[in-house]
Amino acid sequence: GILFDTAGNLYTPTHAKKAGRRYRYYTSQAVIHKAAETDVPARIPAHELEVAVSDQILEFLKSPKQVLGALAPSGKHSRGGRFADLLSQASEKVSSWARASSDTKERFIRAILERVVIHQDEVEILIRTDALVHQLAGKTAPPSAAGHDVLRLKCPFRHAVQGKIVRLI
Repeated sequence: GILFDTAGNLYTPTHAKKAGRRYRYYTSQAVIHKAAETDVPARIPAHELEVAVSDQILEFLKSPKQVLGALAPSGKHSRGGRFADLLSQASEKVSSWARASSDTKERFIRAILERVVIHQDEVEILIRTDALVHQLAGKTAPPSAAGHDVLRLKCPFRHAVQGKIVRLI
């Protein structure tokens, strides 16, 4: 599991069916086991959360300044070579995203995510920088898991209860 609340409680994928339609959610383990009260939602619509996370990652990749700031060592922002390739690969990932299959998108996001943390008013997305560089380069073998840096992206988030439905806004 990679989805947690601020207290470290895991969210688990669940679903419900209503009128023949399936609704996917992430439900807090703390709530399932009645272990703790929390200020974050007990259940989050899966599709809305997944779209918010992927959109935030794409926004990051669209910004050459942010990509270089996060992935290039300080003072090494050269115009040519490895970092120019990195910017080109990030730009290509963004431009090809709409055409990519949902499986391809899911594999990319799962490969780079360290963890997603649900806060009361934001979603914190932790990305393994070595895995991101690796994925942008199109390499299939995963990078070593030992000692990696983490990039933190934050996405404003507000949950609104509409009847029995929780919405991300």
